[in-house]
Amino acid sequence: MQIQHPLATITAALDGQVLFALVRAPDYPRTGRSIAMSLDNSPEGTRLALLRLVEQGVILTQPAGSARLYRLNPDHLAFQHIVGLASIGNTLIDRLRHAITDAPIPPIYAAMFGSAARQEMTPTSDIDLFFVRPDEADDEVWKEWLHKLALHISSWTGNDVRPLVLAESEVRAGIAQAAPILESIAAEEVCLAGHRDWLRKLQRELRSKH
Repeated sequence: MQIQHPLATITAALDGQVLFALVRAPDYPRTGRSIAMSLDNSPEGTRLALLRLVEQGVILTQPAGSARLYRLNPDHLAFQHIVGLASIGNTLIDRLRHAITDAPIPPIYAAMFGSAARQEMTPTSDIDLFFVRPDEADDEVWKEWLHKLALHISSWTGNDVRPLVLAESEVRAGIAQAAPILESIAAEEVCLAGHRDWLRKLQRELRSKH
C-alpha cells in the first residue's frame, strides 16, 4: 500500500490518481490541466483518464470558456466507495492509535516516521514505527505485543513493519548525543500515542541544559 496513492490498491492506472485528486476537493471543479499539474503527469494522459471516468459517470464535466471543469459525481453509486478508498491512510492512522491504546504496557510515546510519514511510499516500503516504553517495562511483554501488532498491520496494508523501541532513558541519552534517527523522527513524526510534541519538547528541554 502507498498512503499517498490509496486508490493504487485497486488500480495502477492513472484513473485512480485522478479520482484521488478530485476527492481531496469534492466541491471544487478543476480543469484537466490543473489536475495534471498536481499529479505531475502529462495533460494528454490526464485527459484520457478523465474521459474514461466521465464515460462511466463517476466524474461530471462542464464547459468553462475554452477549457472544461471536472468534479466527482456525488450521486454515483461508486462515490462513497471511492471516498472510502481515498481515506484509507486516515483509517490506518486511526487503527494504529486504537491498537496502541490496547497495549498491555502503554507507551510513553509512539509515532510513525519514514516514507509513510513523509507520504513517499513505494508499494514495497516498510512502515516505520517508533515506540518509547517506560524504563521498567517488561521486554518480553513488549516483544510479544509488538510481534502481534506488526502482523495485524501487515495484514491491513500488505507492507512489512519495522518497529523501533527505546526505553525513555535511552531516548534521553540519544537526544543528548544528537542521534540522527531521533532527529529524523522528530522532524517527520505522525504521533500515534502520547503528547504530539513529546519528542520535540524533550529535545528542547535537554538542549537548554547544555
